[in-house]
Amino acid sequence: MMEDGSPIDASDRPGPMIRTCLMPAEHWEIRDTWHTFGLQGTGSHHVALTDVFVPDENFFEFPFGASFAPDPVFGKYPEIVVLSHGALAVGIAEGAIMDLVELAGAGVKQLFMTTPLVETERFKEGLARLDAELMAARALLEAQITRVWKNPERSTAKDMARVAEQLQAVVWITSACVHVAEGCFDLAGSRAVYESSSLQRRVRDLRVAAQHFAAQPRNYVTAGAAVLARLS
Repeated sequence: MMEDGSPIDASDRPGPMIRTCLMPAEHWEIRDTWHTFGLQGTGSHHVALTDVFVPDENFFEFPFGASFAPDPVFGKYPEIVVLSHGALAVGIAEGAIMDLVELAGAGVKQLFMTTPLVETERFKEGLARLDAELMAARALLEAQITRVWKNPERSTAKDMARVAEQLQAVVWITSACVHVAEGCFDLAGSRAVYESSSLQRRVRDLRVAAQHFAAQPRNYVTAGAAVLARLS
């Protein structure tokens, strides 16, 4: 939130005040700004409201304010927003594994090799390691989803500690999924470098996903403080 060209400080935490508003689509201008290295298909452009009055009842604090809907899902909005990034990463990594298996199943042979890729020990061992890492990431995501879903309380705290455990999980999940996709890219060999390869796209998509604030390693600082508070 800005006033006279300067950010307004938040009243309950360090940093500027950030609020979210709901308004009919006819008032929004979509600005074509999403030209990116990865996740190009999300269309995450900037949007703008110009000379539009937004009534107080259309605002809610982002992301820790009072819910704008009585539904229990929206009551856990911060947790859902964070965990959704883990679900995205797991889904892309799953796609990378499937792309690699499909490529190998086509009987591909790498240069100067007489044995099909799928029959080599390096491929089988590498695939197993990557699949195990993906299973671990998926299991952690599902455990966090279950924990949030079963918790009947609708938290009202407005600090990042509220979602510290989810942030901790999503940073690790995303990092693991980046490693899975890059491992698939490596095992695929030169076939993966072409623009037509979905593997190179999945690597780019996960690299961009890992830059999101919810998946940034700096969130381990918040999570570490929460761990200290829990174990001390």
